[in-house]
Amino acid sequence: MYLYQIGMIDRLTGEKTNLKVFADNTDAATRKATSMGLFGTNGPYRWTGTGPLYKNNKLMSDLS
Repeated sequence: MYLYQIGMIDRLTGEKTNLKVFADNTDAATRKATSMGLFGTNGPYRWTGTGPLYKNNKLMSDLS
């Protein structure tokens, strides 16, 4: 499992937020936030992107 950052913007305030989650890949990380109801038509946030986090040019894992 690797560490991913999910970017989002609060629909009411416009505040940008980043959520960090462990997942096997980018799609799985995004699904974690989607399954919590954060995004979508009725969700409180607008998704802005998901990407892996690196440390010393290596993907950060749950063993880092």
